[in-house]
Amino acid sequence: MHNGIKKLFFGLILLFMILPLSSAISPVLSTIQAGSLEIIAPSFLYITESADLHVSWHVFNVTQLLTNETVTCGYHLFSEQANGGDIYVDNDVGEFTEDRDFEVELNGSNFSELGDYCHLIECRTSTQTGALERCFVVTPNGEAVTEGQAIFYVGLLMILSLFLVFCVFGFVSFENLLSKIGLFGLGYLLSVAISFIGWQMSNDFLTSTPFLLSFLKIIFIVLMIGIFPLVIGGFAYYVYMLFEIKEIEQLMEKGMSYDEAKKRRGKKFK
Repeated sequence: MHNGIKKLFFGLILLFMILPLSSAISPVLSTIQAGSLEIIAPSFLYITESADLHVSWHVFNVTQLLTNETVTCGYHLFSEQANGGDIYVDNDVGEFTEDRDFEVELNGSNFSELGDYCHLIECRTSTQTGALERCFVVTPNGEAVTEGQAIFYVGLLMILSLFLVFCVFGFVSFENLLSKIGLFGLGYLLSVAISFIGWQMSNDFLTSTPFLLSFLKIIFIVLMIGIFPLVIGGFAYYVYMLFEIKEIEQLMEKGMSYDEAKKRRGKKFK
């Protein structure tokens, strides 16, 4: 049985080391270019939640780069969260630089919700038109939510949970008070780590369940606050045990056995 637990433990560690190397599936996002005018804009797949966004683009015809003297451009931002509707519209983009960039500055409040967004750029002259549509994803940290990250978190949770089970098992099995206190402290720290990882997993992957995200965050904060009285209580108990051990040693010097001295500590005798 002992060898079986040891094999399971090392198997989980090996699994934890290998799984994060799994390749992630790249997201497929639409890019549509239409019309006789060509619009060139930087491409990005992910942005950070509630972060400001600067969008710029150039407009070409067959022969040259065009300016705002001959071209009028509009910008539309829309999202699934708004049921596909526009959340920002500028039908006549007025910002234009000497480098011939059309520009739009978007406030981070437009990206306060996680999910899929698209923007549409439309440009026109007196004889030509062009349009460019691109989509991107708003995530908590502006990074791709990968399969490898998810497996990494799950593997880490499994190992920490296994350690926590061992702590609970040892706390119930051991009779030594110091061992129980040590296992309780270790189990408490493991609970803090597990709640933190669960919170981060919900933040990165379970964006459709804000209640679970808030719940795990509250648990983590409460456990972190509880560390302070735990440390103070542990230190106080350590000081108390120093006096207890000293008294037991004094009784043993009088010829008592350890068990008898332990029973008599705190009692006056001659």
